[in-house]
Amino acid sequence: MIETIRRFDVFAEFNKQKKEVEGYPEEVAKGEGLWLAKFTASRRFGKGGTGNGKGTRKAPVVTHFKSLNEIPQTDKLFDKEIVGRLGREIYETILVKGVRKAIQSGLKYNDIRGPRGTSVKSNTERYNILQTILND
Repeated sequence: MIETIRRFDVFAEFNKQKKEVEGYPEEVAKGEGLWLAKFTASRRFGKGGTGNGKGTRKAPVVTHFKSLNEIPQTDKLFDKEIVGRLGREIYETILVKGVRKAIQSGLKYNDIRGPRGTSVKSNTERYNILQTILND
């Protein structure tokens, strides 16, 4: 299922892991990563999603999940929409480990996604990049 890893999945996972590094618990980091990916996609495609999370959080204490179009973006929703669609094996062995190693190596989201203004990498290319990162 190489073709299953979307830019959206990589973006959500990158942001989830960045939040974990900042000290957020995993369940909150999942919600934050999913919210940011959806919010960014809705703005890009002109859907005008609404959120309740303005500004930058410095403290890793969050007592609620951010909402998009009045739907809380939770860890359970992350698991359903990303982990469930990819399958746990691909999610854990390719996406999570590949993104973790990319972050530890100093790579950015665009190193996997492809820079704006250039040809966007295909899902297969993204999968291969993550595999290469894991094998380095």
